[in-house]
Amino acid sequence: MSICPECHTLDKNFFAPKCHACNTEVGFLMQCATSLVYTATWAVGIIFLLWLFLG
Repeated sequence: MSICPECHTLDKNFFAPKCHACNTEVGFLMQCATSLVYTATWAVGIIFLLWLFLG
């Protein structure tokens, strides 16, 4: 599962060419970039919160 870059649905199938919620075509590279940014943002946010509260 991954995130749709158009409607931000969190349950889009990663290899599906279209999002089931908004019916928008999503290219493979756009899907990879969106998933990478989403995951990196969560990771940086968690690390920042840990640093803030435990630092």
